[in-house]
Amino acid sequence: WFIGTAFPPEEHVRMILDVLDRREDGATLRELEPVVNLPLGEMERALKMLAVESPSPVLQRGNRWYTTPVARNPCTVTRSPGLMAWTSSPERRGAR
Repeated sequence: WFIGTAFPPEEHVRMILDVLDRREDGATLRELEPVVNLPLGEMERALKMLAVESPSPVLQRGNRWYTTPVARNPCTVTRSPGLMAWTSSPERRGAR
């Protein structure tokens, strides 16, 4: 159960990154909430997990979140050894 709920689904991560990537001025969690249509806690958890990836597709400045050049390169994001690679694995897709 825990492993199936510990990481956000890949489609949620992609939605968050897509919205942030379209905003030059970044976004707060409250600004993302109505656009992404995900619970605040889930977005926060996903962004915090992405922020510790290396290289990270997002960065936080104050209360605003921004994408980095890594987020614009899908090959880099999906090949990352951490969250994105794990969420797209066959085991993760079957865990739901």
